[in-house]
Amino acid sequence: MYGTAQTATALQTFVTIPRHMVETWDELFSKWGDTDVPLTVERVNSGAALLDEKKPDWVYGVLPERLDMEATELCIIGQSYGSFNKAYIPFGMDVATTSIEEFEATAIDYGFLEDDLSPFALLDRVWVFMLTERHARKQPVFLKLPGGE
Repeated sequence: MYGTAQTATALQTFVTIPRHMVETWDELFSKWGDTDVPLTVERVNSGAALLDEKKPDWVYGVLPERLDMEATELCIIGQSYGSFNKAYIPFGMDVATTSIEEFEATAIDYGFLEDDLSPFALLDRVWVFMLTERHARKQPVFLKLPGGE
């Protein structure tokens, strides 16, 4: 369902997003739906796992208060690698031979680019929570929905 996106393993720490963060879960689900929110959380977890593997210290170079997933230099990849245009590096893609469609599909799978189910506004909120938790705990954590396994 999520293409080539990697998922977090059972050995990694998961945290539940508290209901009092930014918007309540009810507001998020009401605004984006029962499919969009869980899918976006899964994509962000996959993107974080990819960056953990490719650039373990990535989280310390990303400032949650400056995050803007729509801006090429302020998005997760932009703050980690200098520009979203360098996303081919963690994706392990050859920029000369990879189609724009393949590149965009991969970026969407990892929560770095929007689509109809994971708009930039929702990606911003989920990534900010991920970053805030990782900065506070000083360890990799992954998100799960309340009541999730």
